[in-house]
Amino acid sequence: MPLIRACLGFAGLALLLNPLFFVILRLAAFNTVPHDDYAPYLLWLLGTPPGFFPDSPFCYRILSVAAAVPFYVAMPVLRLTNLPADMPAELIRANQAMSAVAFCAWIVGTMAIFACARRLGLRRGDSVLAGGLLGVLGLYVQYTSIDAPLIALIAGGVALLHRPGWFALLVILGSAANEKLGMVLAVWLTLRCLTSAEDRRLLWRQWAAASLACALYVAVVAVLRFPGNAWQHDPAAFLPTLAANLALYLSPRGVALNLLPMLVLAGLAVFGHAGRAPAPFRRTDLLMLAALPGIGLVLAEGWQAGRLAMFAAPIFVIPAVAAARDWLAATGDHAA
Repeated sequence: MPLIRACLGFAGLALLLNPLFFVILRLAAFNTVPHDDYAPYLLWLLGTPPGFFPDSPFCYRILSVAAAVPFYVAMPVLRLTNLPADMPAELIRANQAMSAVAFCAWIVGTMAIFACARRLGLRRGDSVLAGGLLGVLGLYVQYTSIDAPLIALIAGGVALLHRPGWFALLVILGSAANEKLGMVLAVWLTLRCLTSAEDRRLLWRQWAAASLACALYVAVVAVLRFPGNAWQHDPAAFLPTLAANLALYLSPRGVALNLLPMLVLAGLAVFGHAGRAPAPFRRTDLLMLAALPGIGLVLAEGWQAGRLAMFAAPIFVIPAVAAARDWLAATGDHAA
């Protein structure tokens, strides 16, 4: 029954949010927003021109691209208005398939947070709000690329935190879809285990699984050594990258893409932990607001710190909704 209800819920949301798929597809096909384009990678995977194998680190995210293969095979070509007449049909189908993965992942991520919130005792309406809030925060990342699947995987990790075996399977396999899955969860659980003896007792297996996922990724990169982003493996480049990224914060684009997302997430996070957040969340989680942007400033070039910070959104939406529920209840009691 839970599986049937989940399938029905997914189908219902897919029908309701159907226009969102076309929004994602248009933004991707017309390349109207900055995003990493994985459509040629999908064509390479299928052995279809004009596909090509991308540089590191994009080439290691193969499962995110492989997930689009069924959509590529099943979907007809949708020639959008004003698309270039000479755009190959194969490239159109690849954009459709990658957009379908992002669209489905968007739904799956909201459903994972909904299920987690229900398990933690939130009412159905509050749980729906938590899932919807995650969907809104997903607009701050590259939702036309593979960031939506990453957020869905992180949300799945949060939902499965109480199931060490399933959590380990998700984080280790999911890191082949996006290595940042292991990184985000490993940072989160490292902070928790460093600051709480209870968390060390309850979460050490989950921490070990996330750390192993990170170690496996580093080992794969060290063995395969595909070209691209070599500076990320050179400690001497970290400080110059940090200085260059901090300078970007002074630009209007830096404010929009870095500071604004971090302020939005920080506001929700602080509000959610002002009182007593529902277990398994702790105030220690607020350290993620500094840890993830810090990693982005050192290891990513350009306007990436705000985007990286937003990958922690699945950790903060449930406490934020629970705090809003408590605040509204207290306000109602006071008014009465």
